[in-house]
Amino acid sequence: MSSDSLPSVDRIPSEVLARIGQFLDGPTFLSSLHVSRLWYGAIRHLLWESISKLQWHHPAFPLQLQQYRGNYNAFEPQLFRTKYLEWYGNNAMTAEGSDVYRKTFLPRRQLSTENLVQLLSLLPNLVSLTFHMNEPGPGIGLFPTIALLPNLRKLDIDATCSHSFNPEDMFPLFSRLDELLLAGWWFNAAHERRVDPIENPWRMKRLIIRHVDISLVRYCPELRELVLTPITTFGYRKLLALPSLRILLGCPKLEKIKLPFLTRQDDIERLGDILSSLEQLKVLEYHVQSVKHLKFLCSTDAQVFRLPTSELDSEGTDTTAKLDSGATLPEMPGGTTVASASTSHQRHERLLNPLLEHLVISSVSMGQLNTRRNQLQQSLMDTLQTRSRLKTFVIQDHNNFLIEASYIFAQPGLEAQNGWACMNLERLSLRLSWPEELAIKEEERHQQWQTIYRQIAQLTKLQSLSIIAVYVEKGPESGMMELAGLKALRHLELLSHRRYSWTKDDIQVLLTSAPWLTSLNLRPCNANQIDIWIKEEGRRDIKFLAFS
Repeated sequence: MSSDSLPSVDRIPSEVLARIGQFLDGPTFLSSLHVSRLWYGAIRHLLWESISKLQWHHPAFPLQLQQYRGNYNAFEPQLFRTKYLEWYGNNAMTAEGSDVYRKTFLPRRQLSTENLVQLLSLLPNLVSLTFHMNEPGPGIGLFPTIALLPNLRKLDIDATCSHSFNPEDMFPLFSRLDELLLAGWWFNAAHERRVDPIENPWRMKRLIIRHVDISLVRYCPELRELVLTPITTFGYRKLLALPSLRILLGCPKLEKIKLPFLTRQDDIERLGDILSSLEQLKVLEYHVQSVKHLKFLCSTDAQVFRLPTSELDSEGTDTTAKLDSGATLPEMPGGTTVASASTSHQRHERLLNPLLEHLVISSVSMGQLNTRRNQLQQSLMDTLQTRSRLKTFVIQDHNNFLIEASYIFAQPGLEAQNGWACMNLERLSLRLSWPEELAIKEEERHQQWQTIYRQIAQLTKLQSLSIIAVYVEKGPESGMMELAGLKALRHLELLSHRRYSWTKDDIQVLLTSAPWLTSLNLRPCNANQIDIWIKEEGRRDIKFLAFS
């Protein structure tokens, strides 16, 4: 084939080049600008489409040059193209924890509120705005300017302001957003509410807010994802005054929920009932503070509350909570009160939350661990035996909630009795323990681990496996070779509380058992030697991390 007949990069249509340019990282994008005039003309408009936090703090970024400070009108044609903007203050950049950030930004590059207001007024086509400032300073004039952005669909604000700003002043903007992420202390959701959530619903699909501001959820009937962040510095009385989680009943389309540690006793008691009423739920991350928080996962006979949003009062709490104050409950059709209707049982032939695919247990209450450990373990086993759609099962408890292996895995010779239903698991993370007598008997411990590895080997779609235990068995006698059939496995974490050295043979067995690994986490005594052995085996593609 002659050189003239070879395809040329200059023959690629400019429309295709522009599309490709949207997926290039910074250095690759800059290199692409120098390929040819065609490439430069096709993708140069993307230079201003996205402005990241790193660009702001680069000494050569045009908007940061001293001669243009406070005079951004010269860039109006370029800023007209900007759709994505990230702005981080100096302290927010430091909080990122990267040495690169600390070396590149200088205090003189901090923009004033007046400059930010002028800049935002020149961004009529902005679609996504991220604004983080962890020091007092942004004046309240900044937020009305943000509220006037006509095409904004995603807003992420984390700021501290000397004046408490009423979020209702931004409700016209919030009603147009698809995603909203609020943090910091620049607003107060406890202001008097003048907007009716029934007559003025928002189109929002994703919401990340502090738990104390959960009352904003009542405006979001179309919500698909909700993340409630915990409050670390908050008065005890205000914690007791948090709105009830039953406000979630007004969001029947919720698919993903991440909840903090709960403080309201009625929320703790009713959490299973609230979550089980969300039939579209696919992703759940929460803290287990009661056995009932697990039992609903494997139940077809749970108590389900299905109150319409009209029965949530203006504060976002449910009407049944007012029983304590002696209030009279409204009547429902047929003369039945809300209380009696909401506490009626509904029988289901199928599991509650039938679409649930991803389950993450952030922690387990210490009180429950001390009194109901066996019930908690049995509920976890029941979940694995009944939830066939599960793709993620993670226990990341930091209170040392160790599950006895006999509750989760089949015992030697009884594999047929304790099989799992979730054979499509892609991510599995467990913390295991054994009775003290089994921990001493090495031969019996090997038999148990052979069963564990054999059962895990049936999860042919598994991509990530993490096991933390007092004893993690290794070597050929442990049955680790059973994992060789897991062709999708990319991440493996085996952390033993009892630290020991791995031999070269152990590493060879592990690499043979998981030939497709790209990430390996261990807790050995000889980490440096293991790193050398991995490279000697020709596996430089593996990212090895040793925990101390």
